[in-house]
Amino acid sequence: MAGTNRETYEFLNEAYRRGLILDANYTDTRDGVKEKVAVGRVFALIAAPQDYTESMKILYDTDPDAYYVPVVLRNANGDDPTLGDLSGWGYQQTIISRKCTAVEKVIKFINWLCSDEGAIRMKMGWEGETYEYLEDGLMDWTAEFRAQMEENPNARRELGIGSINLFVNPAAHDKLVAQEDLSTKEGMRSYRTSDRALKEGMDQYAYQPMQSIVDPNDPNLTKVQEENTKLASYMTIAEAELLTAKTQEVFEAKYEEIQRTLPTVCDLDIIIKYNNDNLQRAKEKLGVDFFFPPYKNK
Repeated sequence: MAGTNRETYEFLNEAYRRGLILDANYTDTRDGVKEKVAVGRVFALIAAPQDYTESMKILYDTDPDAYYVPVVLRNANGDDPTLGDLSGWGYQQTIISRKCTAVEKVIKFINWLCSDEGAIRMKMGWEGETYEYLEDGLMDWTAEFRAQMEENPNARRELGIGSINLFVNPAAHDKLVAQEDLSTKEGMRSYRTSDRALKEGMDQYAYQPMQSIVDPNDPNLTKVQEENTKLASYMTIAEAELLTAKTQEVFEAKYEEIQRTLPTVCDLDIIIKYNNDNLQRAKEKLGVDFFFPPYKNK
């Protein structure tokens, strides 16, 4: 069902029946969740932690003893989890539209953003003004800009620093930046709300998923979009009912009902074939047989 296996649904439903997941979880908007994180009303969050960084900073400023700790979930056998990409980088595409009147300039700009110089500018700003080089060759904020950031939490954003850093290779770039001084309040705050801390402990189980290649001329494209709309419309309600089942018996009955109903709601075969064709097209282009390392030898 929509790429989620039965064990996952059972786990979430049992957590709900134990009172670990509230009904509000299924009605809250993202902004609502952010507000709850900011005031410490969330104990566990199953989401992309980087989406809630600002809320975590607000919480940390109120109570430094309240901060996010990544927890690795395992099955009953204690097996290591297999996670998709946790980096949050490189999963979006940049497109130059046909209406663009300066294609060459845009291409040059994007190339510059992907260069070392562009990456540093996006991440750190301007040498001598916002950052400086240390004796060991690493970069760090200038004392003046650090004071400015402490006074104004939006100082970096107002200068555009970190605004379009999806072009940055974080693994390579972070090696050039001095690590936080954890003996200072600002350093600990920065660390506790950084990608490094938010994903520490989980990244060793994460693998970059391969992007499918969609053929815009595929005759089934419109049909698949229609079928996916039908699938999403049905599953939005059915999934919520499954996850909030009051007993194991109700869960079992709802799960079986969904299995019987899905084939009548949409054409699952055409959706599965379409997705597989896109996946195989990408594998062929990359010249690989497997794109998810943990399953290579299974």
